[in-house]
Amino acid sequence: MFKKGFIFGLLGFFVSLITISLTSTDKKSTPEGSASFTYKDGINGWISFGNILEESISQAFLSKDDLFVSMFMWKTMEPIHIPNKPEIIITDENNSIFWTNGTKQKGTTYTGWKQDGKDQNVLNSESLSIVKIDIISNDRRIGGYLYLEIENKPNPKDFIVAGWQYYGSVFSSSNDIRSYVANEDRLGIKNFVDKVTKKEDIINLTILAKNNIAIWDTDNAKIGKKLQNGGWVNQEKDKNESDRFYFSIPVKYQERELADIHFLIKLPSPKGNTYLSGIIGKINNLFKVKSLMPSVIAFLIFFFVGGVLSKGSGGGTTVVKKVSAKGTPELENKIQQLKEEIEQLEVTKADVMETVAKKQKIQKDLSMEIEALEKKKESIPAEAAAGMGPLAGEEESEESLLFDDLLGEKSKTIAQKKEELELTQRIVAKRREEIDLSGKIESRRRELLDLEQKIEKLNGK
Repeated sequence: MFKKGFIFGLLGFFVSLITISLTSTDKKSTPEGSASFTYKDGINGWISFGNILEESISQAFLSKDDLFVSMFMWKTMEPIHIPNKPEIIITDENNSIFWTNGTKQKGTTYTGWKQDGKDQNVLNSESLSIVKIDIISNDRRIGGYLYLEIENKPNPKDFIVAGWQYYGSVFSSSNDIRSYVANEDRLGIKNFVDKVTKKEDIINLTILAKNNIAIWDTDNAKIGKKLQNGGWVNQEKDKNESDRFYFSIPVKYQERELADIHFLIKLPSPKGNTYLSGIIGKINNLFKVKSLMPSVIAFLIFFFVGGVLSKGSGGGTTVVKKVSAKGTPELENKIQQLKEEIEQLEVTKADVMETVAKKQKIQKDLSMEIEALEKKKESIPAEAAAGMGPLAGEEESEESLLFDDLLGEKSKTIAQKKEELELTQRIVAKRREEIDLSGKIESRRRELLDLEQKIEKLNGK
């Protein structure tokens, strides 16, 4: 009994000691700034990510084409497998939700943004960071906002890195950048980078062709030149510096890999003393009498608890193991079922999107055909009014001329009337077909939104 009680007592003593050291907030012994930087310090990557999204969806927002936004976001975000996926909310000027990839309802008012200052575009709380981007078209505001909600996890450094990786992924897949790289349009690349990037955090950004020629670089002197062994890229890619972060992403155009974009990002500078200094301060604080008292009390409590438990049977452990072993396969089966259901829904979602796109093309072709028929119909009375004379060998009677004068136009021939009637019937039929197709497209849109919500709920389980 004494042996087990002593062991339990030591366990309680050390657990208490460690807990005190981790939760100690004594500013005299723990230097301010023992954490290197905060979530607020690393928001620029997320702002740059938001700027690229805004640039890509501004025209669709202007024309209220939520289906295009859904397809673009799905195509852009689906291939990205980076932690800390943000929730994207697009609203009008009154914060009525136009589109979102989260659980918020379209048409409701977005209430997440509570910043008073109109010029501020970042809102930080303890658990969440929000970025606000004005939607702009042709260098003017068009009355809308794009919001990013990002959870503050798992730590400030990974939060910063995730923001820049999301930015880099969308940057490399942008239609503009792919076209500029394919055509080596350096001015186009420069204008795009200047427009969407918070550049103060970028140490180097190089677009390197497969032959090591720099298609574009933040250093103008390197553009168009072959970088020996990849230049700075080769020197940085294997390093793990505390003040910088390197990553690269390929650029593909028409299924061909043209180049790689290399990013070297500056991490915020540590504030105050280092983390090690903070730990040393906490250790020194532990050896004060007040800090040791809880550990001594914990030792005594665990000593007596250990003694009492030592008299009981040891069967409890076996029961726990059996229950755990029994529960594990059931949990794994449930997880597997959820994964399979999500995969099936993703396949169905892709099929629905493809069907919608095809039907939209059919609808566009129908509209063009109807327009052509209406123009043809309009040309028939115009031809008649242009002065089509009597049929060969016939003379116009006095009564016919008087009738024409009274009406102000010549009578149409039977053939013309018949052609106009046929065209009218065809237009009506095409209009009905177009209305029926519009109804089917709207139904598919609702089905697509239902699938997106179902997938989000399953991912959240």
